[in-house]
Amino acid sequence: MNPRPPRIDPVGDKNVVRSWVASSYADARAVLVNASARVPPNTRPSLETGGGAAHAIVERGAFLRDLWMWGCEVDRRPQRHKAGAAALGPKSIDALAAYLKGNAANLLADAKQAPEMDLVADFARPLVRDALMELLGIAPAARASLDTQVGGMAPFIPGGQSGSTAPYFALAAVAQAVENVWAKPLPPLAGASRALRGAVEAGELTLDEALAQATLLLFGNSYTTLDALAGLLSRCAEQPLLWRAARDGTCSVAELVEEGLRLGPPTHLALFRDAADDIQCPGGTIPAGTRIVLPLDRINRDPAAFDRPDSFEPGRSGPLHLAFGGGRHMCVGLHLARAVIRTGVETVLSRLPEWPADTRIVRQPGILGGPSVVSLTVPAGAFHPC
Repeated sequence: MNPRPPRIDPVGDKNVVRSWVASSYADARAVLVNASARVPPNTRPSLETGGGAAHAIVERGAFLRDLWMWGCEVDRRPQRHKAGAAALGPKSIDALAAYLKGNAANLLADAKQAPEMDLVADFARPLVRDALMELLGIAPAARASLDTQVGGMAPFIPGGQSGSTAPYFALAAVAQAVENVWAKPLPPLAGASRALRGAVEAGELTLDEALAQATLLLFGNSYTTLDALAGLLSRCAEQPLLWRAARDGTCSVAELVEEGLRLGPPTHLALFRDAADDIQCPGGTIPAGTRIVLPLDRINRDPAAFDRPDSFEPGRSGPLHLAFGGGRHMCVGLHLARAVIRTGVETVLSRLPEWPADTRIVRQPGILGGPSVVSLTVPAGAFHPC
């Protein structure tokens, strides 16, 4: 753990705030389970709207973002986190299993319609999108346009530029779409919407709080799970012996998924916490008032925790990675992410005996930081019939 020199708070506060990078696994774990480690509060920039209806929409979006479980006031975060966890809990995900498998198979079946298939654009992206939208009860015909609106919220990613009004417009539009769904009987698999709407009916959340968590789930899922699935498929394409081991059962898909999550993407991003009180860690004491930086790529490659930390070794022994955070800060979407990634890999594995030599992988700097696989193109003839 390496303390950095004091710096000015990026919010613009005149107070000097220290920054501390917790890059060891042990220190990061100690931070994540500590109640004094708080998610930094949301900050709302000054927005020029021109007044009128546009102003009302932007204010609506800004208000809903303030209600996200990320960075909301401490006294309401537990209720919002609990509702988000219930929305994507094991019960909802188990009910979704058959749909996930069927959708993945249908997406790969489309490979016959063209000379080649991009497993990112034509398979991973719609698989990730449809999984959560099915859980929220979004009609298939509305998913592509809603996904575009969710994409408009990208500047809200930590480190992004959210000073424009566009992401607030997008957030308000997404929330309205979800509210319209909730005004009608929910489809059978809409477990996430059922849980959030149920929290409102039970008096645990206000309607706006529930809508805010739904928009946050859509926003968070749209980047991280896609990055993880595309990244893992590309690793398999580059390691044919590993792919063969998965096909013959020597290596399980679950082991592939966990090692893929450890090395990332999307674990090249960093988490941020604020120390409300002194936090004791194996590497030292983090003073109260410090902004804590948790670089997941370094934490999950800590040689003190993982042997040969940069090597992709499914089934390795040792502690569980922190790709989903830990303790009180565990990601509520971990069950959905694991289910989607596992289903995606299993489906490709069943149809693609070998990665052909002319498979093309394109990586670019990702929106979450670090490289992301933006294209993974395979000749359609390489896929075997179902």
